[in-house]
Amino acid sequence: MKNLFSFNLDEKSELSCDSPLLRPFTIRKIGEGAEAAQKEISDKMEELEIKWALPTWLVYLRASFLGLGTMLLAIS
Repeated sequence: MKNLFSFNLDEKSELSCDSPLLRPFTIRKIGEGAEAAQKEISDKMEELEIKWALPTWLVYLRASFLGLGTMLLAIS
C-alpha cells in the first residue's frame, strides 16, 4: 500500500525512529541538576497555587460585589 508521497506503508522503511535524520535537532541540553531544580520549583509553585486559591463560594461573592460596586459607581 502506498500513500500520496510514495512511502511504502507495508514494509519497514530504511528510516527508523532511531535514525539520526529523524531525531530532533538539539542545540543545548540542561544538566540533570538544573532539571531536578526546575522540577522542584514547579512542584512548589503548584502547591502555592492550591494554597492561594480562594474557595469557589468566595470567588462568586467577590465577583458579585465587584459587579454591584461597578453598577453603583456607574449610576452615581
